[in-house]
Amino acid sequence: MRPLILDNVKSSQIIALKDFADKNRIEFPEMMQIMHGDKPPIGDRKGYSLTIEVGYRIVFSIEQHPKGWALHLSMSVNKPGSLPNEAAVAGIMQILGFKRPLQTNIVYQEPVDPGLVAINVLEWIEPERVSINCVNCGEETAGINVHYCDNCLEEQDYTTH
Repeated sequence: MRPLILDNVKSSQIIALKDFADKNRIEFPEMMQIMHGDKPPIGDRKGYSLTIEVGYRIVFSIEQHPKGWALHLSMSVNKPGSLPNEAAVAGIMQILGFKRPLQTNIVYQEPVDPGLVAINVLEWIEPERVSINCVNCGEETAGINVHYCDNCLEEQDYTTH
């Protein structure tokens, strides 16, 4: 197990990362641009990431999704095939202001570099509905399916895809 050693300096840097993310929230239209490759990933942008000695990398953002605003932590280690340990992720989550335990949030793995995998944690902080228009007819969607309104969704033929 890789240790996570945080002194006052590193803890202050993590708090600065949190403050930066809060002042530079990623709104839904920009999230869509990132998803479509029109804007760089958040982890490649200045101010959203931090490297901690012994090989931890933290990327933190506050993002607007159709369901609402979320804290988003991505945490990896610099050894191929390894993941950050649960205690390290939980400790960073606490400093970043996550309110719920790791297991009660949305948690998933994501490849970040060749051979490296990050643990991602999302916690909803401000549920709201984002107004999104159907790509087929332009009608406002329910904010759950981000591409089609309920009528057009029912008309889709998924057998050809």
